[in-house]
Amino acid sequence: MAFSLYAASAKGVPALLLSRILDVQNKTATVLTGKLRECLFRDRDTEMLTGLVEIDGGHFCGKPRKGRIRFKQRPEDVAAAIEARMRGEPVKKRRPRNKAEAKNWERRALKRIVMVLREVYPEGGKGAYKTRVAVAYTENERAATRLATTLIEPGSTVMTDENAAYTPLSIWFDHHCVEHSVEFSTIDGVNENQAESFFSRMRRAEYGTFHGYRPKYLLDYAQEFAWREDVRTRTESEKLKDLIKRVFSCGLSRWWRGYWQGHHRAGEFRVES
Repeated sequence: MAFSLYAASAKGVPALLLSRILDVQNKTATVLTGKLRECLFRDRDTEMLTGLVEIDGGHFCGKPRKGRIRFKQRPEDVAAAIEARMRGEPVKKRRPRNKAEAKNWERRALKRIVMVLREVYPEGGKGAYKTRVAVAYTENERAATRLATTLIEPGSTVMTDENAAYTPLSIWFDHHCVEHSVEFSTIDGVNENQAESFFSRMRRAEYGTFHGYRPKYLLDYAQEFAWREDVRTRTESEKLKDLIKRVFSCGLSRWWRGYWQGHHRAGEFRVES
């Protein structure tokens, strides 16, 4: 029953809901969903992408909370910061106005970038069918180059936005970009719609299903939604069989056995950048 509910949900299933339906403790449901994500991650597809591939990065975690009082940045502070940048001087960081703002600054330090690479069907209108994900601190040149050269066959066609992090990709790939500040798709059809589709599903789950991610397990969630995107066109029976096959090919859990006894996975998985 748990496997069926997990496979059938479009944007993930929360452990609390699972515990109520299955009549088990929340601890049991939490560890079970964690083990399923572990299986999806450890048994993930590692075949290199080829053909047409879209790449993009999205911000997750570290969402600030709005306090009781609204603070607006003063125009003179903005002007002083611009002048300092023009002179090549470091911009002076102001101190937080109160404890709530200081807490929000701490939350922003937890912000991460989920990088997604999606191979698109050669036939138009079918979307993407292979998804690879990674987590980085920032969407920079080093992380983008490392992921692209590791996960994409040289000579493939790559579509990105105008972010300077993707500029070096033209060395290895047929690189095209769309300027998102101007348009969502070029007249020639260059776009990132499939990458944005992945972020749309994952972000709706962040807000409506799980109500937040944490950096330590962010890659686990990203891999879960990569799997959901890749099996979205299959029947419920096919999704369930695929999930069970991955579960039985992983063996014993490495990260969630003894979780409530204090045996936790060390650190987070991310691209060093």
